[in-house]
Amino acid sequence: MNDSMKELEKRIKNSWETIDLSEAAQQAILYNIKMHQNTGLNKFRKVKLYSVLYGLGLAAVMFVTFILINPLLHKHQNVQPNPTVQKDPVVNEAHPPKVKEALKPEYYFPQRFTDKDTVFINDNMGWKIVHGEAGGMHKEAATIFQTKDGGKTWENIFNIDGQKNSNLLSGYKMGITFINNKQGWISIVLDPDPKSPYLIKTTDGGKTWSIQYLPIPNQFDQELRQITRPVFFSSTDGMVPIVSEIGGTGKLLYMEITHDAGKTWIPIVEQSSGNISWDFSDPHNGKVTYKNKKWETPDLGETWQSK
Repeated sequence: MNDSMKELEKRIKNSWETIDLSEAAQQAILYNIKMHQNTGLNKFRKVKLYSVLYGLGLAAVMFVTFILINPLLHKHQNVQPNPTVQKDPVVNEAHPPKVKEALKPEYYFPQRFTDKDTVFINDNMGWKIVHGEAGGMHKEAATIFQTKDGGKTWENIFNIDGQKNSNLLSGYKMGITFINNKQGWISIVLDPDPKSPYLIKTTDGGKTWSIQYLPIPNQFDQELRQITRPVFFSSTDGMVPIVSEIGGTGKLLYMEITHDAGKTWIPIVEQSSGNISWDFSDPHNGKVTYKNKKWETPDLGETWQSK
């Protein structure tokens, strides 16, 4: 009960001394005063309760609105300005895209000999000897050609003749070998020369050549020696068969071996050196093994087949 209602009740009770009211009437008046007081209080409580409920409802509406709108705002922020549309590539059926081929080795090992005077180190690059007229006894002119398109065209890159490079004119050119685009050899046989057979070599792709003598074992220094072309089974390991006769009934005398890409050669009478082993007991079925890979030659090293 608030102070104003208490004051009103007090004044009414004080006035009962001057007003002739029955006890029942007095009780009825007091009852009405209390009822009025309770009715006001209930109205106040209801108004306060409604205010609280209104506030809670408003907060709930704001929360739900935030939950619904926030993803849209986030999505909008992540959109890139002026996105680039990826289009499917247009395929020209007349010129379809090339399929990348498997990587091929840069150089062949052993080399590909298409004939006794031609060698290829890969699908495109090769060299050949074209024999010229003899410049005299035990002499032979020659021209060296190179191709870079698999043999479609050939370019003259070096001439051995009587006017130029006369020191290279001696001897018969028995075969050509290259192991890369720089290093190559030509086998030379000069019958009366005790240093024969030997090689001429190039280190610039065939533009220039120089003589490279091969060491000869003492037991064969009086033999009539023939030579086939060098063959390499790796970028460093190669051999040159030295035989008593080429392509006939001759036999292998010894093997010139290199393990440093032809810088030096060692004559080997045995049947192995380093990673290379060989068996030429049958001159028409020579066998070579290099790191568990095998090759055969039916002509004392003129041609080779892998096995």
